[in-house]
Amino acid sequence: MLPVTAFAQLSVSKLFQSRVVLQRDKPVKVWGKANVDANVSITFAQQELSTQVAANGEWEITFPAMDAGGPYTMTITSGDQSITVTDVLVGDVYLISGQSNMEWPLSASDGGSAEASSANYPEIREFKISKATSPEISDELGTASWKKATTGFSTGSFSAVGYYFAKHIHAEEGVPIGLVNNSYGGARIEAFMSEQMLGYDEEDVELANGETERQPTLIYNKMVHPILPFAYKGILWYQAESNGDSMTDALAYGELFRTMITSWRDSLNQGDLPFLWVQLPNYGQPAGDTPSTWDAWPQLRAQQSSALSLPNTGEAITIDVGGTDIHPTNKEPVGDRLALLARKMIYGEDIVAQSPRYQSNALTDSGTVVIRFENTGSGLVTIPESEDVHAFALAGENEQFVWANAKIEDNQVIVWHDDIPEPETIRYAWEYNPGDVNLYNTEGLPAAPFQTAVNPGFSIGSFESARSAIEVGQSTTLSWQVFNAASITLDGASVDSVGSQTVTPTQTTTYELIAVSRSDVSLTDTARVTVEVLSPENINRTYGKLATASSHETCCGDPLLPEFAVDEDMSTRWSSAWSDGTGDNPAEPNYDGTPDDEWITVDLENAIDLERVILRWEAAYGSSYDIQVSYDGFLWNTVYEERAGDGGEDNIVFEEPVTGRYLRMQGIDRATEFGYSLFEIAAYGTVSSVQPPEVSISTSFGNFLNKNQTTVTVNATAGSEVSEITTVAFYVNGELAETITEAPYSAEIEVPGADEFTVTAVATDANGIQVQSSPLVLYGNRDNMTLFEAEADDVTTTGGASVGSHVGASGGEFLDLQDAWTVTLPDLLFYNSGEKLVVIGYQLLYETPKSQYLVVNGDTVETIEFTAPDTESWMTYATKINIEDPFGDNQIAIHGFWNWMGIDYIKISDINIGLSTEDGGELPTRFDLKQNYPNPFNPTTQITFQLPKTEKIKLQVFDVTGKLVGTLVDKVEQAGTHTISFDAGNLSSGIYFYQLSGSFGIRTQKMTLIK
Repeated sequence: MLPVTAFAQLSVSKLFQSRVVLQRDKPVKVWGKANVDANVSITFAQQELSTQVAANGEWEITFPAMDAGGPYTMTITSGDQSITVTDVLVGDVYLISGQSNMEWPLSASDGGSAEASSANYPEIREFKISKATSPEISDELGTASWKKATTGFSTGSFSAVGYYFAKHIHAEEGVPIGLVNNSYGGARIEAFMSEQMLGYDEEDVELANGETERQPTLIYNKMVHPILPFAYKGILWYQAESNGDSMTDALAYGELFRTMITSWRDSLNQGDLPFLWVQLPNYGQPAGDTPSTWDAWPQLRAQQSSALSLPNTGEAITIDVGGTDIHPTNKEPVGDRLALLARKMIYGEDIVAQSPRYQSNALTDSGTVVIRFENTGSGLVTIPESEDVHAFALAGENEQFVWANAKIEDNQVIVWHDDIPEPETIRYAWEYNPGDVNLYNTEGLPAAPFQTAVNPGFSIGSFESARSAIEVGQSTTLSWQVFNAASITLDGASVDSVGSQTVTPTQTTTYELIAVSRSDVSLTDTARVTVEVLSPENINRTYGKLATASSHETCCGDPLLPEFAVDEDMSTRWSSAWSDGTGDNPAEPNYDGTPDDEWITVDLENAIDLERVILRWEAAYGSSYDIQVSYDGFLWNTVYEERAGDGGEDNIVFEEPVTGRYLRMQGIDRATEFGYSLFEIAAYGTVSSVQPPEVSISTSFGNFLNKNQTTVTVNATAGSEVSEITTVAFYVNGELAETITEAPYSAEIEVPGADEFTVTAVATDANGIQVQSSPLVLYGNRDNMTLFEAEADDVTTTGGASVGSHVGASGGEFLDLQDAWTVTLPDLLFYNSGEKLVVIGYQLLYETPKSQYLVVNGDTVETIEFTAPDTESWMTYATKINIEDPFGDNQIAIHGFWNWMGIDYIKISDINIGLSTEDGGELPTRFDLKQNYPNPFNPTTQITFQLPKTEKIKLQVFDVTGKLVGTLVDKVEQAGTHTISFDAGNLSSGIYFYQLSGSFGIRTQKMTLIK
């Protein structure tokens, strides 16, 4: 018997294919696999080197550094096996990476198709790595090959940014340029980082609802790790959009980005390899008459810029080449600006390559702010030429930004606003899309966005702690900003003029910041911050926490709200609405509850081992209550019973600590129709070591059932940090439907006969702790539903709203909603008063969840949290609203809060279509709503409209968020021409909309108020 010898096919990394470009002036490493202990030889560029295959079947050969040149042939042999790689060039190789804007092909960019068809650059080559992910580290790349930028290859598939960068560098340096492209559309930065870089196990973290390309390490494992041994001239990076949908993610980006850069460099083992990136461009609807308040993307750009603190880094500013699409097609300037950075940083050319950046500011006696920039090149200019510089904004003590005047003077920018004589904050282009930016250096590079405090002269501008009181073991962050100081110390240690520091004091501590003036060292300024460290027994766990209640009374015109019971102010109180249970109480006509329905609940935010509870309350004699605790706010445990009391101060001390996150006072057997008043509820104890499980439920479609649907699949997500989940039980209308003992927790629920029903899930862990999910209310299809297509003409939109196309949308179209939007239906009549079902068809185009406001007749009736399993699925959200006057003009609207989502349609029940119009909604030919005059105006203007017939009409004014600010006409008007005066004396400057509605439909005009 002869031993069987394993046979391994000779292989080499897929990077080494014909037309490969290798890095000049650096050792060239070639690697692959073959038979263990076999000999591998490579003949290349008149050299032949050999090695023996290692015990793991891998081999590696390194050639000495070479000058640019070629073409060469590389022959790799092992025994009778051979691999030949032809047309090998030696030049400069760049790793280009990021998400969809780096991946964006040349053929889809402006002028890209013509560029690709005429391209003839055989020494520019791209290696596009096919998209792939892996939960484990992999050495194998997916399918890929080297392509030349010539008509014989698909040049249109090149990365547009990479192509224009390579074309520029090739023209200037005259060497072959290779692009290794491992970009991946939609990816978060965490996906490009290893587990070691992130500092956590990626299996313990799920991002963006589990979308593969957004999960930690998955792209790194398959598309970064296999190419690390290759030699590069530098790295180009264009990514951040997927990390910018929430402020939390945006503010976390800088640390992740800096970690990725340093970690990639360490892994590549090529020193401080040049790392260049694209700062996110302008995106969305251009800024309006008032500067934006939501600034996640501006903050994200600042986080990108923070990586400039690392050596050998550069940032291309593109605030002027984006637009309303998240994939701007103007890619040539992006590649060119990266190339300018490379020419200066990498190739050492004496050129202006960087955009102007904020350097300093000074407040003058006249109230103007003088801004100095670095990287001004041959000087600051406006492009196109203008006396005014756009996109600067100022804020005073009230922190309300307004657009400011600005001009260039002596290569500085002078900024001012007549109504802000003492500005405190200044910013430039600090918007998602600042619109018409025009500040450049003479070399045509746009100024970088910034926001900073106005420099009032030598002083400590701010010194504060994020938290004034903490528990032992907790931390807080000290932050400061100092102007015009020669030196600054924090408790004796030198610090920068702007900075922050995390502290974890074990006892109450005062921190001291001392600054010494730059112009006169005899001048000092001192600021102090005290952080109080509290003992657990002295911490009122309810103070300032979220409090909710079954109802509240209104007394003397003021609501007695539940938050008044957790404000540590004995002069304020919460009172439940009083009722005899019949609903006949004239003071509270809508409250028809019973005594046992009255409660107040406080969310303690953590599971607390409660030792005592103090209540200061009053009620009619004979009233009683229970004290209850809960982990989830649904399953309650009674821990104290009070019988036949009339109030006072109750100090409840538990023999053993009771644990819960939620604390509730539950009314029991009240003797009269009068309610409870709670002046304060306080709770004391320590944060518990007990960690309850978590559970949530969802469906793949939302909560509105298709007609005749008989079953629905409900999925539960359950987990615990400290214990295993033993069961998840599903309940329908409180009745047990199914119990699941292992993941995945999914139940097929039979739809009951009712047109709405509630599903809950209860998870139990190995310690016996149970928690319930939030109830999922599912609604069945009604026969009396009226559908409004969101993109229809009779639906009014404001802000960033445009019509998009999608095969899954009703009618093939939907509303793509971006910045500061509202969607308002035409005024509606109903058959009767009462509850109406509202169904919204939607898609979350970018990330989940999104919270928006449902507004009925000017009142916000619900904050809707829209969720989805991914960014492709069309979902439904159904809820109920109450209509009091069915025959009035009822207005239903959705106001954007978190932006960026798509709405397909809105369905509403019980609409009286027959009474809504007289002529099918078409406008009479002589109907006219004219532009107000004067416009802009301050503070009055005239609005003129014409009616072809006598009818009831309504003329209203809204702000840009869709909020009603005034009703000018709401009555029957005669046919003819009418002029109405509008006085905006109580409104602030900005854009407003006036809207005329009647049987003809709705017409809207825009007007501008400037004070």
